[in-house]
Amino acid sequence: MYEIITDNNKKELINTLVENLPVFRAKLGATQDTFAQRVGLTKTTLNHIENHKKEMTWNNFITIILLLIQNEDTKPLVEVMGLYPEDKKLPDVSGIRRRSAMNFYIMSKDIVVAKWQDNDLEVINENLIPLYLKNTGNVPKWLETRAIDCHRANSRLLKKALRLSEKDDESTVLSVNAATITDNYWIKPIGSDLIYADVRFDNDYFANLALTGNYDSFNKAANSETTKTPELTNIGSFEKCWKLRNGVWWMYKKANHNEMFSELFVYRLGCELGFRMAEYERGNGVIKTKDFTDNALVNFEPAFNILGDDEDYIHSVEMLKMICPSAVQDYVKMIFLDTVCANPDRHTFNFGILRDADTGEVLGLAPNFDNNMALIARGYPKNIKRKNDLLIMLFNELIEYDENLKKYIPNLSEDLIKRVIKSVGMRVKSKEITEFIMNGYNLIEK
Repeated sequence: MYEIITDNNKKELINTLVENLPVFRAKLGATQDTFAQRVGLTKTTLNHIENHKKEMTWNNFITIILLLIQNEDTKPLVEVMGLYPEDKKLPDVSGIRRRSAMNFYIMSKDIVVAKWQDNDLEVINENLIPLYLKNTGNVPKWLETRAIDCHRANSRLLKKALRLSEKDDESTVLSVNAATITDNYWIKPIGSDLIYADVRFDNDYFANLALTGNYDSFNKAANSETTKTPELTNIGSFEKCWKLRNGVWWMYKKANHNEMFSELFVYRLGCELGFRMAEYERGNGVIKTKDFTDNALVNFEPAFNILGDDEDYIHSVEMLKMICPSAVQDYVKMIFLDTVCANPDRHTFNFGILRDADTGEVLGLAPNFDNNMALIARGYPKNIKRKNDLLIMLFNELIEYDENLKKYIPNLSEDLIKRVIKSVGMRVKSKEITEFIMNGYNLIEK
């Protein structure tokens, strides 16, 4: 019987690993840069972890241990240091090792882009392979990033209704061949006769359960003859679902009054400013957004696939300059809106790039989406004057770093803001919102 790993156990294990990371890197003959790439981190993030400026997450720990125990030079050290003790089985690691032992092809439509066999990745088509795999080779982590958030209550109900025997992220994703609505990537077991048409989603049967979690939808889902649903790869922390409307996929996300207003306001303000915005509509207790990939005519890749979890503005700009220079202006416009509209929730899974599905060419930044945490989503801000506003300070740091980016900052006026508020058609404190935004705008270096 294995002893359960407690939170304190996790902290001890993480601390031990962090203290010895340079030793392990030396054993592998890896620089910070190459090691970071192999475990799905940026060099900056790894540097901060090693210098105790940033805490290592449990997921980071698992990923690194997975790498170390598969190497003959580092595995003995891992065991000696007690980082993988037999009396405290690490379920996450053992699960990854067991499930990832499955051999499969990674596909783009019906084209083989890579082969995963015996825990080893062979890249076959470098142009079409997902960028995260191209950068890190970490297949288990890539699969996990495609899974529905297990902390969503309706996620657990959905898995129960589908009678999934394995409910971890990787097993969940593999149950639908890792297919998603917004890209053409999927998993094909070696020896399988499956084609892309077999795994593509063509119904929204489980949408109501994923969105509402009510008992009627639970029973309906439990009696379904199909288990193929895009909800198992619909990521994010809010309850949501994919619905088909006249052959077009729309995402429905639960939203209260303030969240709905904030999302719609930012969308309409962005449109007024000529920015590229994902299309949003108001619904009954939900906010609706149209699939901007048009059923994967292009591939959406979250910024995580390029940046890891590093949200630093300067780093993001420099990476985009290398990958797709034309995306820089759209990125600056996105974080400009985040800044003036006080959206603190911009992370590397709610922005990203679009790639040509047939060639892999990077086309540009995806349209701006996911602004339901902006403005008044969590109540009206008390700091109307925007004194010591972190988002403003971070944005100004970027502009000071590269003054050429100033040209992407648009003009804002009180009249424009009031007009957009009125167009949303929801009862809010217009004067307070206008003053808050304009105060932020006036503090931006232009």
